[in-house]
Amino acid sequence: MKLKSSSLILFALMCYPFACGRSDADQEQPFKQIIVDANGPLDPWGKAVGDINGDGMPDLVVGGNAGQELVWYENPNWTKYTIASNLKFSTDHAVADLNGDGQNDIISLTKNMLVWFENPNWKMTLIDSITLHDIELADFDADGDLDIVGRNQSAFGGDGGWLHFYIFESMDSWRHMSFRCPAGEGLAVANIDSDHLPDVVVNGRWYRNPGTIENAVWQENIYGESWMWPHATITTADLNNDDRLDIVLAPAEREGERYRISWFEAPEIPQQPWQEHIVEDSVEAVHHFVACADFDHDGGIDIATAEMHQGRNPDEVKIFYNLDYGKVWQKRILSKNGSHNMQILDFDQDGDMDIFGANWSGEQQNIELWENQSCQPQYTGWQRHVVDSKRPWKAIFIQAADLNSDRLPDLVAGGWWYKNPGKPAQAWQRIAFGYQARNFAAIYDFNGDGYLDVLATKGKGAEANAEFVWLKNDGNGSFSPYDNIQPADGDFLQGVAVGDFSGDGRLAVALSWHSPGKGIQLLQVPSGQQDTKKWRVQHISEISQDEQLSVGDIDTDGDLDILLGSKWLRNDGNSWQLFDVFETSENPDRNRLADINGDGRVDAVVGFEAISKPGKLAWYEHRGDATSLWKEHHIAELVGPMSLDVADMDGDGDFDVIAGEHNLESPAKARLLIFENRDGEGAEWLEHTIYTGDEHHDGAQVVDIDGDGDLDIISIGWGHDNVVLYENKSCRF
Repeated sequence: MKLKSSSLILFALMCYPFACGRSDADQEQPFKQIIVDANGPLDPWGKAVGDINGDGMPDLVVGGNAGQELVWYENPNWTKYTIASNLKFSTDHAVADLNGDGQNDIISLTKNMLVWFENPNWKMTLIDSITLHDIELADFDADGDLDIVGRNQSAFGGDGGWLHFYIFESMDSWRHMSFRCPAGEGLAVANIDSDHLPDVVVNGRWYRNPGTIENAVWQENIYGESWMWPHATITTADLNNDDRLDIVLAPAEREGERYRISWFEAPEIPQQPWQEHIVEDSVEAVHHFVACADFDHDGGIDIATAEMHQGRNPDEVKIFYNLDYGKVWQKRILSKNGSHNMQILDFDQDGDMDIFGANWSGEQQNIELWENQSCQPQYTGWQRHVVDSKRPWKAIFIQAADLNSDRLPDLVAGGWWYKNPGKPAQAWQRIAFGYQARNFAAIYDFNGDGYLDVLATKGKGAEANAEFVWLKNDGNGSFSPYDNIQPADGDFLQGVAVGDFSGDGRLAVALSWHSPGKGIQLLQVPSGQQDTKKWRVQHISEISQDEQLSVGDIDTDGDLDILLGSKWLRNDGNSWQLFDVFETSENPDRNRLADINGDGRVDAVVGFEAISKPGKLAWYEHRGDATSLWKEHHIAELVGPMSLDVADMDGDGDFDVIAGEHNLESPAKARLLIFENRDGEGAEWLEHTIYTGDEHHDGAQVVDIDGDGDLDIISIGWGHDNVVLYENKSCRF
């Protein structure tokens, strides 16, 4: 059983940028108000979002307290359907498939009950007779089904000093467990300590999930020691891009009182003290909604919140745009008429996040949507930037890596790295590695000190040279050279892959050369921070297809194997065994391992050698026994598909294929393409041309170069000296 609607938020954090400058405080907000229903349920306290009818579109759920009505609105025409009409519905609802039948049900709070309504006949089942203010759903005990946590509020005579858990046993049976928490209001569920278990967050405290709900201690941890306001709305997000979930609080009760909106920065160890950062220092305590998403697609997570309409005017619905990793915020007001218990969603599925809500009491309230119009046709497309047009010699590979610890990926090609200026259109500084490092082979933290180092050969371009140097990075992009590597056997590299092939933490670098007959070699990296110890060469296979190498657990036995193209090497611990992926007389060139059809096994994507002529791009299905022949699936014929990458370009949860054409005879006709995996199973591919006019060779690599949440493409060619960046400026590619 799973929470289907959770994919909406995932897509929100992955979608795509728009070209508006938000430095102008007076710039018009790109949100349009839509009235879904001017005659909705009276006193619409509760709102929720989810796909009710299974058409893939998020629908709206509203529960009325005075109107005693629970309804859902069908996207996109907003036809209203009644679920129940004889209960006083309270402040929170959730949409999830509780019974595992593939249809989303509705979990609701009434005045004194926690209930669920089974889709499609909306049979109501009582979970508990209890008064709660907030509920969240998660699989707390990791047994595959959804559990519930709830909390009341303390502001109006309720007891908000307890957390109530409901552990799923069957649709008619839920075990109840509770424990004390500070009095107050507000509830969120998130994996705070990155242990794959959902934890619980309240005002100033988070509780670590021990893995079981009953008969276990949920350790209380303080994150908001400086936060004294008991009544809050709560959400979590990574606001400073450090890969840790931070916590956002806004004061929820009561009107006439004032407090602040703040976010709390997660430390590396979440049990240690958290730092408070104030977003707005004095607001009326009527903020009954707070949520986070990248509303403007600049890569920073923004904060949306709203004041309830019983507060003093104006009652702001607003977004705080994150300008500098949570250090600087810019407020934009969407409305001055207030709202309550709002929800964020991409209702029109255009790649940006919209907002849904309604005021909670008084006269008949409008059910409203705020359509985010950031992603509009005039902003779609790709912008080409030439990072370097005068590279002194040919580069064999291109890669993106943060070499100076500024959280921005730099570019690496040949004997140079290019410092990321923060915006793709600005000048990129070319910096030579020096120390005879003339063609980088791999970027990796080889000595385990936390910084990315560089492995390079000493030959320029296609010069025959199998001597290596590695450069130790001090974390700021300054390098110390080490020449303690045994020479390998080859001319110039065509494939490189780094991995822990032995399974004991020791790294090795697999090498494939352009000249035939050299086999596959491993450079053994000394363990630990032994910077001066000798790197030794080991031959592991006499057979090499002399092209790209990809590393993955192909046979699912727990260790790393190597894909050569149409063949693969099985890692047997102390030996390597060669198997065919497929039988062919054609020469494979670039390859990637990825689960193309979503069955949990890695498949192979291969572009074949075809210089200035049509060649095959295909994927090969791993059908369970990796030692048997894999099934070929044709993607396309294109000229020289010898630049290749695989990534989820459109944020739909499956892998797409990126390819560049190696057309030396007609470089003006050479294309950069994305093949969209339309059905998620690799059976239907839609071709998108990104740019025409650049020849590609060992390029077309995917990276979010500007931190705006979408995927850009970097590339090089064989017949030109350019380092090229294609900036993704689309909401959908």
